[in-house]
Amino acid sequence: LKQNGTIYSDWLPYIQDIGFQYELLKRWVVHHGGSIGLNGDFPITPRLLLVDSSGRAAGLDVLSRTNYSSSYRRGTRGIRASVEHVSSPAPSKTELLRDIDVMAAVQVVFQDAGSKVDTFKNRGIADCMEAMKAIVTTAKWPDPAHARAVGCKSCEFRVEPPKASGFAKCWDGIQTIPSDHVLSLVRVNDKQLEAAMQAAGANARIADVPESLLTASQRNHYAVTCSGRPIVTERFASDPMGTLLPSGSRFPIYFVDFECSGYPIPSRIGGAPYEHVPFQFEGHLLPSPDSPLSERRRLDGFLELANPDPHRAFVDAMSVQLAGEGPIYHWHNYEKTVLKAIRRTLDAERNAGTGDPRDPARISFIDSLIGVDGGRAGRLVDLLPLAKESFCHPAQRGSCSIKRMVPIAWAEQSIRAAFVPNHGAAGDPDCYDAAEDPYDGLPAPPTPILEAVGGIETLKQIVSNDDGSTGADGGGVRNGGMAMLAYHYVRMFGGAEDPAIVDQFRRYCRLDSAAMVMVYALMRDVVPAWPRA
Repeated sequence: LKQNGTIYSDWLPYIQDIGFQYELLKRWVVHHGGSIGLNGDFPITPRLLLVDSSGRAAGLDVLSRTNYSSSYRRGTRGIRASVEHVSSPAPSKTELLRDIDVMAAVQVVFQDAGSKVDTFKNRGIADCMEAMKAIVTTAKWPDPAHARAVGCKSCEFRVEPPKASGFAKCWDGIQTIPSDHVLSLVRVNDKQLEAAMQAAGANARIADVPESLLTASQRNHYAVTCSGRPIVTERFASDPMGTLLPSGSRFPIYFVDFECSGYPIPSRIGGAPYEHVPFQFEGHLLPSPDSPLSERRRLDGFLELANPDPHRAFVDAMSVQLAGEGPIYHWHNYEKTVLKAIRRTLDAERNAGTGDPRDPARISFIDSLIGVDGGRAGRLVDLLPLAKESFCHPAQRGSCSIKRMVPIAWAEQSIRAAFVPNHGAAGDPDCYDAAEDPYDGLPAPPTPILEAVGGIETLKQIVSNDDGSTGADGGGVRNGGMAMLAYHYVRMFGGAEDPAIVDQFRRYCRLDSAAMVMVYALMRDVVPAWPRA
């Protein structure tokens, strides 16, 4: 609850859900409780069982094959790993969970459920339930036009044929949303959506949004969608290296990608829920910012699938392979977030007297990468904001995900030729052979993982869901969610030494690192020649 007594928006769906269950159970007890010896005043208390991120794992808590058995749950939105505690005795008390009484919050939704749908606005949970009952009983459904909103962008009933799409029914039968539908406008708001639909109906497109309503962050997406051609800012086109390189940069330049788990159940004694476990990094380097791609070199990288507590070995490997002062490119803030988390862990263990004598040197190295608070900047350079501020391509569809950027780079013959078989880069033996996207050329996972998660078609669906694509040619480990799924398989079923499984992890993460080299080359060699914004 906020101080004014209302519910935070992030929590509202959970409180609505538990409020519905609370009301349903109350009614059931009144009408049927007598059959099992319950009277109408049987006490019911709505509660939430929450993971406490400040908790620390004891021996029987940690995620291991000794403590847990595991299986995979398959749904319309992919696969989730599920575990059941099997160790004996079970933990009598855990610091990882908190049981919270939420009666005060439930009372709020009983006054006003918080619905934005006209039919249910300003009505409490019980009243909404009666209204829904009347709708089902009479089959007189509300006009979906009154409920169309930007939230439809992530509608849970938006499924592909031959399944019946609830989304399609609400949006005038549109089965597959076109890539330039108004809902696809980056950060579209309800005011823009309403204006576009007033102009062109439910199937309005981005071009139907009045330009006067666009925000600064939307203008490039709008412009390239309407014109069908890419654009580059005048500032970047005039001096691309001035944007790409931090002032005073030394060489070589590096490109790195991390893979970490972040499960609610810690992997080590003393670990916290959702703690980053950095089990892999891969990297590339170019001798200088203007080096041809044939001179790139693949780093040795790091992969630890057996040790549940690899953060010191992870930092040690980085300190050797990324020694020097050259800038280290990454994509988005994930790598910096992980390094900050590792630093906090090392610092806390040092203060508790459980650290390692070499931890001060590790902390100093991390500070050289992420920068010291209030001091100089570190070596890490995030390519994402540089790309976002500098150019836009229609194929991005408003997204700056590197998975959207790579096919744009792959379409450039000069870049693609440097990564296909016989590319000639002696320092990087990897190569990729796919028509439109190098990720499509990754092999299928090893048989044990494939069988455990439900086959190649199921994995293709995960790729589609996670990448925002309409399908995939390959079913290999090709995004972070699938890497975590494969890591969970190794931790709970074994295979840490299986060459085929190790090869999958290596191939995927190495391509993520090579992908940054491709996008860097795109920005350095190709983008400056695009039409000016």
